[in-house]
Amino acid sequence: MHAGNRVLRVCTWASAVTAAGATAGPASDSTCFPGNPANQDDNAITGFAWRLPDDPGCARSARAHVRQALAGLRLPEKLVEDAELAVSELAVNAWQHALDAKPLPEAAGPYAALPELWLYRRGMQPGAELVCGVFDTRRDAWPRPRPDSLRLLPDDDELADPLLDAILADDPESGRGLRIIQAISHATGCHRTRSRLNSFPVPGKVAWFTMKIPASSPAACPPPAELTPVQAAHTLSALLSARGIPGISHHHGTRTQSVVSIAAGLTVRCRDGIFQWLADSVEQRAFFDLTDTVEDIIRLHENLASARLQAGG
Repeated sequence: MHAGNRVLRVCTWASAVTAAGATAGPASDSTCFPGNPANQDDNAITGFAWRLPDDPGCARSARAHVRQALAGLRLPEKLVEDAELAVSELAVNAWQHALDAKPLPEAAGPYAALPELWLYRRGMQPGAELVCGVFDTRRDAWPRPRPDSLRLLPDDDELADPLLDAILADDPESGRGLRIIQAISHATGCHRTRSRLNSFPVPGKVAWFTMKIPASSPAACPPPAELTPVQAAHTLSALLSARGIPGISHHHGTRTQSVVSIAAGLTVRCRDGIFQWLADSVEQRAFFDLTDTVEDIIRLHENLASARLQAGG
């Protein structure tokens, strides 16, 4: 696997996270995903992350990564093609934003401002999904719906998420805009997060869409994640720390429950194969949805940090 591209892997027998180096590189020539017959060690693959180039080839690179990653999942060709077109829209937008990004700290490294492409699975059948997102470092360019957004869709369609109206340009040269996202996505969104491919994670945002995984695909069934609560707590803590989330501690009161505490006031309980935490309501994910758990907790942490900053300002 080329440096700069990661298959994030969490072993069910340990809390270590292994990944490739963090320099920029082209499309991976060795990829893994739950259900890929070429991957014999897929106990708990948490997803892919790639850097995208800071040039007009950004969208082309994103399409190549998505097609390569989905090739072994026996997804319908039409679905793969739609995913390629949709990710083109996200990649073009992220690249355009990255060009105007504010300078990052020197410690972030020379590639920290590059867009990142993320791909992972979540959920169980019949609700299993592929999540595809593109990260950029622009938090000062939040999406706003255009007044004419609904004119881009047929009269009987509803916009999956108005935020994407401003993220995705209806530019015929870069894709089919909102129509393609509406046609292939099950859900869409955009939120604050942190980069994945830097030893010094940087803040930014990710725009994402999901696609339902057909029952016939090897990716429809989640990978086994036979973690004990202690292993789950250690693993979650390691992944959050790797994304630069501060103030993490874990406590193991019993063999059946462990707790991960974050300085921002977030508490995650690990028990019975489930991560559980309180946001606006009680949220929970299975241990095999580790990536989605990490991403949602980072989203909550960054929203809380932003609210505190605004209140203090």
